[in-house]
Amino acid sequence: MGGDRPIEIKIFGSDLDVLKGLSDTTEEFLKSLDGVMEVDKSLRMGKPELKIDVDREKAALMGITAGMVAETVDAAFLGRKVSKYREGGDEFDIRVRFAKENRNTLSDLENITIQSPMGFQVNLSNIATIHEGYGPIEIKRENRERFATVRGNYSPDKADLGAIREKIEEYFENNPVPEGYFYKFGGSIEDMGEMKNAMICYYGPYSSACLHGNGSPV
Repeated sequence: MGGDRPIEIKIFGSDLDVLKGLSDTTEEFLKSLDGVMEVDKSLRMGKPELKIDVDREKAALMGITAGMVAETVDAAFLGRKVSKYREGGDEFDIRVRFAKENRNTLSDLENITIQSPMGFQVNLSNIATIHEGYGPIEIKRENRERFATVRGNYSPDKADLGAIREKIEEYFENNPVPEGYFYKFGGSIEDMGEMKNAMICYYGPYSSACLHGNGSPV
């Protein structure tokens, strides 16, 4: 999420799945408000990836190690440097890897063969479980507390920032976060709360008056 935005909600808690769920629903709520736009959240799952869990005991019976599996998969999908090519003053690595049509699917990965030192080949699917997952995500902390941020912009012609804050507060009153979790405002919308509680006094030559930030006389 790049750039500061006037609407910022930080949701704090320990469990990433719970934080993601809370930030998802908060994001959808902000998007539903008139005049609010460019809504986004900080907590996103990492890029999809395939994870290989090697059955080390089963692989060991065939003379295969996890390192051998990793090396074979890397060579098949990323390529193995086998030589160099020189042209003029430039030098290029020559890599050998599977053809594109043979490294596109989960089945292609399962069918990779691992060469055993015992003289035979084993399909990867026979010694490992392959499943889809997500890569690591960026975790933000404040005072050692994990948090997810939901941010948005607004159109002053269509919405009032103070009114938006009140709607957000009402939303969380009706949809309280779980025990051990809490939220707080950031950005310009945080200042609206300070203004709401502030007291403004005017002293003139003939009169004086004090007003709360919400316009109510004292």
